[in-house]
Amino acid sequence: MDFADSPERAAFRGKIRRWLETNLPPDICVDDAADQRVAPDRETLEKQQIPRLIELAKQLPTRQEPAWNETHIRQQLAQFAIEAKALQVTRLRGLTRRLRGEPPGPEGSILKLFGSELGVRISDFASTLLGPYAMVDAPTEAVPDASRWFHRVLGARQYTIAGGTSEIQRNIIGERVLGLPKG
Repeated sequence: MDFADSPERAAFRGKIRRWLETNLPPDICVDDAADQRVAPDRETLEKQQIPRLIELAKQLPTRQEPAWNETHIRQQLAQFAIEAKALQVTRLRGLTRRLRGEPPGPEGSILKLFGSELGVRISDFASTLLGPYAMVDAPTEAVPDASRWFHRVLGARQYTIAGGTSEIQRNIIGERVLGLPKG
């Protein structure tokens, strides 16, 4: 029996998807275009994490003044916002393909690879910005949501592994999208 495109496979995927949607934390979504792989929710990046990091940069001092006053901090936050918008547009591109009835394109692998690595970069930046507060698993006066950042910093690398490691995604993109030989 060929399980690749069978009703059994569709039923199995449906069960897995329902379980994931029921049991995963709200900052994680299941992405159809990425073949039901788990990836960080891009809307969370753009609507919650980046604006909150901007607020924290304006509040937390480095060298006796707010971190926001340093050009490289503002540039990095702007870069994150640009990359989050690029993810959103790529996601819409994949959705448009599906609405047209076209087969899934490379968007799923690109979203998985770029989104998970962006999440790691944001977590690394948050760790640097927050300093010791990034390792506090409880609200503090300076950072009331320190616990949230603690979990994001510790868990960021899991997204580069879950649903296909970044290396696997690069191979998929290289072979299937760019037409490079298997190696």
